[in-house]
Amino acid sequence: MEKYDDYDVLDFGTSLIPGAQIKIEHSVSSEKADLSDLISRSAEDLQALREESAASEQKAYEIILSAVHQWEKQAAFTQRIDRAIQYQRIPAVQHTSNEWVQGEDGEKTISNMVYKMTCRIKDDSHWDLWKSQGYKPCWSVRWGVYTNSPKRHGSVGIAGQTRVFKDQESAEKYLRGRIKAYAHLFTEISPQIPKEYDELFRVNNQLLPGYRSEAEPAPVAHQEKASVLEKLSTVKSHEKTAASKIADKKKEDIHR
Repeated sequence: MEKYDDYDVLDFGTSLIPGAQIKIEHSVSSEKADLSDLISRSAEDLQALREESAASEQKAYEIILSAVHQWEKQAAFTQRIDRAIQYQRIPAVQHTSNEWVQGEDGEKTISNMVYKMTCRIKDDSHWDLWKSQGYKPCWSVRWGVYTNSPKRHGSVGIAGQTRVFKDQESAEKYLRGRIKAYAHLFTEISPQIPKEYDELFRVNNQLLPGYRSEAEPAPVAHQEKASVLEKLSTVKSHEKTAASKIADKKKEDIHR
């Protein structure tokens, strides 16, 4: 609360968040103010004085509104700048340039700017004392295909499975088939993004640099269009050719 000579002001949260929000809410109280300069006046004078004071308030209010509108325009520009900064701060996604890379845990990974595939074959063979055979061969295969967006939480599962085989040969054959089935995703460094994953590669509605999306229309191939003069020239040429043929025919008719 701010105290002045004959009134108090309560501030209910005046604040500014650049590019987002402005808040101005004040309340005035003059319950303990001296009224000696007013109570001696006639009711008509007081009413006229009140209307004049209220009109001055209205003018001040309109000035404030004008300033608020000016702030709105400026805040919108500040927000656009902030959104552009957010866009530029997104780091480029890390990938293996469509080459298989093996990690320390035995998992293999291939990736580009849009897709990532991981796979692993693990020997889970073990002794089973409750079985008559004793030793139980077991090979587990785990694979998955994901989006490889540079955005946080931009990795979305596209396909994947975990399967168990009784021998290593069957496990490797199955995995080779899965790798072949998705090999078409890893022929380009930046393949075209399907519409359903488009938002994963956008920041503030803008497609990140280096990407192509099915959601955006392909650029129209440049086609050279004949100018008006060229079209007229073509028409005149046809007319001259036709006139020449007619003239030649007339000459032939005369000689006959």
